[in-house]
Amino acid sequence: MIDLAVVYGLPSFDSVLGAVVAEVAVEKATMATETRGHNAAQAERIRSYFPDVVEVSHEDLKRMAASAQFVIRTGEATPYSNVVLQAGVTFA
Repeated sequence: MIDLAVVYGLPSFDSVLGAVVAEVAVEKATMATETRGHNAAQAERIRSYFPDVVEVSHEDLKRMAASAQFVIRTGEATPYSNVVLQAGVTFA
């Protein structure tokens, strides 16, 4: 686990996601279906990076996270600010 949380709210989910997306080839993004109902702003933010984001139940997302190769914890404190990314390989 990579724990970036410094204080409540810092760094934000959006700032960390933006940095990761700038450096990683993302093949697939998955978020909880419940995000739309409980944190619509975050759902839209995730969709701004990944228009074709896959939605699964929050329980399924937690199961996916349990088998992740690594997890980044931000200081974000809003509900459903989670996304599972499947990284690809970039060839130069």
